Amino acid sequence: PQLLLRGGPLFPRPGFLIRSLRFAAKLTCGLGAFCLLAWAALGLVSPPPLLEGVPFGRMVLDANGGIMRISRAEDGIFRLRVALDDIAPEAVDALIRYEDKHFFRHPGVNPLSLLRAAWTTYVSGGRRMGGSTISMQVARMRLKLDSSGIGGKLRQIGAALLLERHYDKQDILEAYFNLAPYGGNIEG
Repeated sequence: PQLLLRGGPLFPRPGFLIRSLRFAAKLTCGLGAFCLLAWAALGLVSPPPLLEGVPFGRMVLDANGGIMRISRAEDGIFRLRVALDDIAPEAVDALIRYEDKHFFRHPGVNPLSLLRAAWTTYVSGGRRMGGSTISMQVARMRLKLDSSGIGGKLRQIGAALLLERHYDKQDILEAYFNLAPYGGNIEG
């Protein structure tokens, strides 16, 4: 009871709680307004390319549809362009469940995943853990970002928000399936 009285140790001055709540409300409104303005401003920035300019190889099929030959893209990578509609729905579901289970519910960045990964990796000393969403991974792969440091991670976050502002989720998923590394010189 002593702690809850005015002027007690918990609230040293009268009105402290009210002033603190007002400050928190103003801060929240200010941050919300900043986020809305930033989101609107992203619409004015030209979108980064998803798959435009990415070289793709070719696949030659025989009369029965069997693969005869796959050629490398101009950059020496075995990469074939595949439409999202041609990818098995089970593969799409598995990717979303493993890489980014909240893919359809966030704007390109999942702050809780980033905080969890930072806490596990840097504070608690656990194994290194990623917090990147599928959109963040597409931004890193497409723009060749080094996201190992804080500056690179911030650029990756900005690029992911920009991708989400200009492309729909289906386009981003298709880009992921066409750019993801599978070892050696095989992508997509």
